[in-house]
Amino acid sequence: MRKLFFSILFTFSAIFSFAQINNDNYEIINSIYTDFNGVSHDVYLIETNFCVVQIEISEITDEQLQDTETIIKILNRVDALYNYYKTNLPNEPEGGNENYSFKANVFFGPPSCGSGCGLIGSKGIEVSGFQNIFFNLKNDLNVNRDVIIAYEFGRNFSNNGLNKLEFPVEPNSDDKNGGFYEGFAGFMTTNAFDLIMTDPSQRFLNETLMNLKWDLKLFRAYINDLEANPYNCWASWDLIGARDSSRGKSLSGLGAYSFSLFSALHQIFDYDIYSFFENLQELNNPSSVEEALSNFAVAFSQTTNKNLKLFFENVLKFTLTEDAIQIITSLDSADDELIHDEDILWFISPDASIPLNIRSLNYLGNNNTTYKVTIDDVFYSESIEGNNQLSYSVLKNQDSVNVEVEMLIDDSVIDSYSIILKKRHNLNLISDFESELHSHYLNNPFHSTQITNDVLKIESLIENIDEVGAVNLDFMINADRIYEFSVEVRSSSQEYDGTNQAQGRPTSGWAHLLFVSYMGSEGSEYVGFDNIDGTSIIYDDDIFYDSSFTIFSNDKMPPDGDPLSAAPNYSKQISFQSIGFGTISEFKNVIFRDITDTDSDSVIDFEDNCPFTSNPDQLDSDNDGIGDVCNQTASINEFEQIQMIVFPNPSHSNWTVRTPNNLIETVDLFTLFGTKVLSLKPNNNSVEISNKRLSSGIYFAKVKTDAGSKTLKLIRQ
Repeated sequence: MRKLFFSILFTFSAIFSFAQINNDNYEIINSIYTDFNGVSHDVYLIETNFCVVQIEISEITDEQLQDTETIIKILNRVDALYNYYKTNLPNEPEGGNENYSFKANVFFGPPSCGSGCGLIGSKGIEVSGFQNIFFNLKNDLNVNRDVIIAYEFGRNFSNNGLNKLEFPVEPNSDDKNGGFYEGFAGFMTTNAFDLIMTDPSQRFLNETLMNLKWDLKLFRAYINDLEANPYNCWASWDLIGARDSSRGKSLSGLGAYSFSLFSALHQIFDYDIYSFFENLQELNNPSSVEEALSNFAVAFSQTTNKNLKLFFENVLKFTLTEDAIQIITSLDSADDELIHDEDILWFISPDASIPLNIRSLNYLGNNNTTYKVTIDDVFYSESIEGNNQLSYSVLKNQDSVNVEVEMLIDDSVIDSYSIILKKRHNLNLISDFESELHSHYLNNPFHSTQITNDVLKIESLIENIDEVGAVNLDFMINADRIYEFSVEVRSSSQEYDGTNQAQGRPTSGWAHLLFVSYMGSEGSEYVGFDNIDGTSIIYDDDIFYDSSFTIFSNDKMPPDGDPLSAAPNYSKQISFQSIGFGTISEFKNVIFRDITDTDSDSVIDFEDNCPFTSNPDQLDSDNDGIGDVCNQTASINEFEQIQMIVFPNPSHSNWTVRTPNNLIETVDLFTLFGTKVLSLKPNNNSVEISNKRLSSGIYFAKVKTDAGSKTLKLIRQ
């Protein structure tokens, strides 16, 4: 058995500082690893503080084997990730390598399943991608191909009471929904990297750490969706993700929601993870969805030592068992405070509205508590339930307005936060969304990505490998919209010699901006092509080239019949891509414009003071930001032609519209400024119009009957 021994003097301080992990002195042994399927592999074996790292010999070069600095980074990273689980959870998994004090095997090679495998509740993982992991850590890049290591450790450590959160598909059945296992692994993975990676350059544009932001967004999307609950989102998956233009993504299943639940509550409450799982393990195995949810609520409330019954029932919409309620209500009362929303909420279409459903820890627990909204210092609403639907008209054709949210108890302000409402139009996708951009961890195996002075640079660090570098931005699209993207790009790569064909094309490399959608992708011109179809294209890699493209959103939406097609919006990505051999690409002045002109008056919607009624003159006599044509109401003659009554009016719950002699075919409800908020097809002489989700104010209902149309003025109290 051959041994290689390295002893070096330097310390990798960033990792060493995490629980004094130090693998400076390591020993390499030639050994054999038997994978989960019984297949044997020749490996280099290295024992670390907590693990037994085994690298298939074919996965590593002799040069890499002599790179002691990078080998130590890998060993310390593996140990740091394992130690995060070990120190933050009550139970270490059983099993492990019996020849090395039952430490966890970490095999780098072809996994027995997928890109990674982890033994459920027992030590041992198998992961692919060693070359990428080696390069990422060697160059301290801001991508984490090693995220698979932490995620598979999550499967090992699932013996920490996760079975107490299993959703029985049918009551008392053995068929369980394992979404909380996935959520747990994702949550622990993100937390581990958030603690371990302290170098700002590694954290910037980092997709792994973006999960912290995404989890909070999804959590906020969920509590702002009045129809979403754990049963239709988590148990039965009737709602495929919380589609929210500002908060959510089109995600599906319990894994996504449980991930956001673990993570968002940790960001809000900063609860002790060890104590939560310690408390969870003391509870009974659930035989129903209600019992599983109750277990989470009990363990969490005990961990925070707060009576959070109102929070779980009224904010998270859990149905709690009587036993759970008894335990939770025995704890200390929680001080009420607001659950803060996103800093920016976007209108992605003038006919869209934004839910602003204000919630606090003791939501609906005190009739003396009210939630107040002011917009640009003007009173907008105040209510006990805090539910608001913000229509586009609140902007009054401005690019943005400021919203102040306040919680009052007995008319005294207890807590508050601010939001900016903005048009999603005429925006620089680099400067305006810098905190949302992320380097895709699989598409940047050998790339450096950075933003300097609003210029995004993607640089290949290896000359002779054809690879893709990509920085992405999640982007919600809405039905019936036309989007325009413009970009300035410059790119350089190896000199093209006919053999170095990037992605099989007649060029050594190129760069472009790409909109990646459910129904394919579309993008800007390729900058950097040396030859296309035999025709030479001369370019100067010192010059930024202008390029643009336009898409019609309906062409990019899921097709009819797809479960995702039921919603008016859908989440995909904008991708900045640098492709080829040694390619260095830069992007700047990346402008997104919504150029939809619904009323065909040659003024695009987001710049039109009355976007759904033609008014090319844009007259606004009272300078209120609303075109004169939108302030017009139906003529007296129109009212006299059709007999129609509406009651109650004003109303705080619903209006009823009746015609004694006519059939009501359609009802379209508009805000004072022309934004459509509701459409009905009653085909009856009576129709009930619910306004429970509408903000207080004046609305107009255009009622079409078999004898003609009539417009009614309705008041929502």
